[in-house]
Amino acid sequence: MPSNLIQKLDASIRRDPARRGLIGTEPIFGPLCPGHLAQAAAHLAEFGRRVVIVTGFYIPAGDPPAAETDGPPGALVLAQTLLGLGIDARILTDSFCFSAVVAAAKCCGFPAERLVQSRPSVVSDPRDVVSDAQDTVADSPDAAACPPPRPRPPDMN
Repeated sequence: MPSNLIQKLDASIRRDPARRGLIGTEPIFGPLCPGHLAQAAAHLAEFGRRVVIVTGFYIPAGDPPAAETDGPPGALVLAQTLLGLGIDARILTDSFCFSAVVAAAKCCGFPAERLVQSRPSVVSDPRDVVSDAQDTVADSPDAAACPPPRPRPPDMN
């Protein structure tokens, strides 16, 4: 894929048109993962055999409390694309968001047996999610581990 296309995709995913503050810390801390999109695409193209995509963000302060609705469909589209390319793809989410992911999977025809529910606990440390993803692919020698996400600053929790 031409590098200018990767750069355009990278710029596109960094947009925050609703001003939800998802990338509001970039002026202070810099981009969360500069260059990671291109590196991940190249690594996946060369070595990808098995992928776990983590999705779901529970919003306990919502009225009513609920799971996000935009992340799971995007994760499912990505997983279906990877399956079509011959890569064993699974979706991992927590118990709060699992029913939303199941509903989205059913709507788009994604195989239910490829959905994985993480340990039933509230994740206070992002490394717990990475640990669950690693446990999900532990039996695969060619599975790659992701670094834990950078924790949010206290004012964004």
